Amino acid sequence: MIYIFFLLFILGTCLGSFISCVAYRYKLGISIIYPRSFCDNCSQTLQHWQLIPIIGFILQKGKCHFCKQKIPLSSTVIELAIGVIFIFNTIIIANTNLIFTSLLVVWLTLISLEDYYTLSVDSITLEYGGLILLIFRFHTVIT
Repeated sequence: MIYIFFLLFILGTCLGSFISCVAYRYKLGISIIYPRSFCDNCSQTLQHWQLIPIIGFILQKGKCHFCKQKIPLSSTVIELAIGVIFIFNTIIIANTNLIFTSLLVVWLTLISLEDYYTLSVDSITLEYGGLILLIFRFHTVIT
């Protein structure tokens, strides 16, 4: 059971990192696909080991590897929070609703971050996120 918790935590931190990136890039008007992740201060492209959720922050001691400026703690906190929420979802919620609840948490966090950064929420985020959740919920009700 501990392996399942560990895997869910890793999945949660990865999704937390992704939605932090999506919301931040939405704020700047940058594509989520290109360019690769970069330092906010010096614009250096980050290495693969620097992108590992939570561990990358710890290995860099909270500072950019290139320019030595502090890395904002907010992304790491979001990664950690989503990872912990995924574990709590597993403990508290029945198996049929686990994936739905986890997707809901990720979607609502993305909406919250977009709203925090830009004081607006993109209609695509609302429409596609809602559609995916409705389809998934409808599928679980049928099965």
